[in-house]
Amino acid sequence: MWTDAKKGEGNEVSLPAEFSQPDELTWQQKTVYVEGVAVSDGIRDIELAFEFSIGGKTFEDRIKVTVFDVDLLVNNTAGESDDYVAKEKTAEIRETPMQTPAGPNDNHIPMKVHLEGPSGFSCGVSLWDTGSGEVSIKKTDGTDYPGGGETVAAGTDLEVHLFGTKASSDLDDVMIEASTDLTGCAVVEQEDLTVIWIESYNMIF
Repeated sequence: MWTDAKKGEGNEVSLPAEFSQPDELTWQQKTVYVEGVAVSDGIRDIELAFEFSIGGKTFEDRIKVTVFDVDLLVNNTAGESDDYVAKEKTAEIRETPMQTPAGPNDNHIPMKVHLEGPSGFSCGVSLWDTGSGEVSIKKTDGTDYPGGGETVAAGTDLEVHLFGTKASSDLDDVMIEASTDLTGCAVVEQEDLTVIWIESYNMIF
């Protein structure tokens, strides 16, 4: 638990924790940030309890949470040495596709979206990219990855394809980010990669 969304030194809260306030209720809320450190064994298997005492009276509230984890595996691996995708080539440059789905956008690499969580757990996962280089994210049938995300079940992989659409200006300047329908706009996973482009007329043998 943290008192700052960016965590940082001096902001960690050790549980059980006690927050001192004046006798009079002069504030409306205190915000803390909960970070999961291990995937849950069951759905809502972690309980957080809060007690507030004032004027000789004690008020209590409890919530139950589930810890899950989303992994983005570019080229289906956790390693970073293969996080490269060639910029797409038009049909005029390469008439015969090297990969499927066939067509002018034939340069792509696979990426697995892996969800780790308790049995029976699932959530919608949204993907997007940021950075100087650009990629398009497509499903395996060649259609665009839906803006509303796709549902992924715990213990399974969802495979997508990454197509380079704009060459990178620096190494690792493209960031693939993921959020879920359970965590709002919060980014739950990031993976960087590089879009490469080689012009044949610049090659020297």
